[in-house]
Amino acid sequence: MGDETNPPVSGRSRRRVWLAIILCGIVGFGAVVWTAIPRFVSMASRAKSAEGLTNLQAIHQAQLAYFEQHGEYLAAGPTPARPPGKAQTPFESAHLAEWERLGWQPESMVRCQYKVTVPAPHTFWAVARCDTNGDGTMAVFTSSPNNPPEKTSPPDHY
Repeated sequence: MGDETNPPVSGRSRRRVWLAIILCGIVGFGAVVWTAIPRFVSMASRAKSAEGLTNLQAIHQAQLAYFEQHGEYLAAGPTPARPPGKAQTPFESAHLAEWERLGWQPESMVRCQYKVTVPAPHTFWAVARCDTNGDGTMAVFTSSPNNPPEKTSPPDHY
């Protein structure tokens, strides 16, 4: 029996193996990034639209307190005049006096539009509409005297 040995591996073969390993790593990393970016964007939009729920909770409390003092709820027109898109907008409209009378205004610029209607003497309907990702579909939050603020739009609307 002769001495069997493996033939020597050339430098080219080693480079090809390392190139294949590196390419597999790049493809794997790209797949991870490809799935992670949409999730990150979605989380950021959800966090931004959470402003609507937080501010609607404050509006809800302000309405209940106003009713305690005055025996009626107070309507406040849509502010800002148009629902903001991706960028924050100043809380400005022709209805600021109503919001001041209610005793609520946001602490800074907003990403949502707020409105309160009074369809009957002993009820109100508060709505926050947000489009934080700018795709034209609104995240909608609602509140009434017996229903605390909640998101009423589909889960994928931000």
